[in-house]
Amino acid sequence: MTLPSSTIETAAKHILDLQDPQAWTDWATQALVEGFDSPSLRILAGLTPPFDWPEIERLSSKALAGLKVTALTEEQALNVWVACLLKQMLAGQLDRFSALEKLKELHLIRHYEPRLRDFYLLFYALEELNNGSDQWYWDGANPDNIDRIIDDYAKVWLSKSATDTLS
Repeated sequence: MTLPSSTIETAAKHILDLQDPQAWTDWATQALVEGFDSPSLRILAGLTPPFDWPEIERLSSKALAGLKVTALTEEQALNVWVACLLKQMLAGQLDRFSALEKLKELHLIRHYEPRLRDFYLLFYALEELNNGSDQWYWDGANPDNIDRIIDDYAKVWLSKSATDTLS
């Protein structure tokens, strides 16, 4: 049996401090609906606000251990979350602006993580072009080619990331 959908993404967001407690209860509910079961999943799915964060962390750790999910490193978590956003964007489930905005914020939260700098620059290039202004963030980008540049960069990033070994 495969892992409940969104397990790796949920764990990655947790490691990167991008998640609220409700996301864990939503994940546990989804896991139960998908046929997974454990006492930790049941308790986690039944929690309601106000949440006790240490309890959420304890239960989510037990639930993940029960599913034999090994803990992600911060590096793996970063790769997983970026890949998740890029795949959603390329599949049309998330628009380019929203995906790049989340990646720009992650770049800032992670204290200007070098591997995320190009997403930061692409976000501002897209924003400037959307506002009808000249942009100076990405060499050669203009209103006619910015979408292709973003998509091509996302595809290259995904091909270089090692996230496929995590799921």
